[in-house]
Amino acid sequence: MPESSSYGPDERSLLESVAGRIYSNVVAHGQVAADDPGLAKTPEQQKALDLLLELGLLKLDEGSRQYVPMDPSTVQAQVVVPIGQRG
Repeated sequence: MPESSSYGPDERSLLESVAGRIYSNVVAHGQVAADDPGLAKTPEQQKALDLLLELGLLKLDEGSRQYVPMDPSTVQAQVVVPIGQRG
């Protein structure tokens, strides 16, 4: 995972918009096929999907080739703890 300092206002905006919609869609369906044509039709949607994967909010199940949502509280612990340790 990239260092937390590599995330800024652009990534936050993406999470609050496009990435948030993608994540909500995957949560609502339980999983979404990796080759779903509606998942990343635009460059912005692809960037949002990449960000969700980097943050660990989505995970690709290699066996089923499905994106599955991960619990945000688990991801939060992975991101917040290293920030707190930086002093």
